[in-house]
Amino acid sequence: MVTCGVSVLYKLQQLGMRRFQGLALWWAVMTVTTVGYGDIVPTTTAGRFVASGLMIVGFASLSLLTGFVASMLVHRRAATETETAFMRIEQQLEEIERLIRRDAA
Repeated sequence: MVTCGVSVLYKLQQLGMRRFQGLALWWAVMTVTTVGYGDIVPTTTAGRFVASGLMIVGFASLSLLTGFVASMLVHRRAATETETAFMRIEQQLEEIERLIRRDAA
């Protein structure tokens, strides 16, 4: 995919269509961040850089939040399983101790 994109940009440069490079990069950022192309968009290069940065930061923030919530759910389940395993081990240990006391008596 990257190779195809670079090939297209290279071909556009050869044809003298340099003004499409900025537009192509803007389109790529919009597509990757799944923001979509809305009715109100920045028209200057600086505006597009700022908007691209905001989209990437927003996407990263959402990804971090999703990862944090998933981590908490996995940790909670692992903690419950660990407690259950410890309870089983304690019960088995009590049973062994009971059997040893019975055989010693």
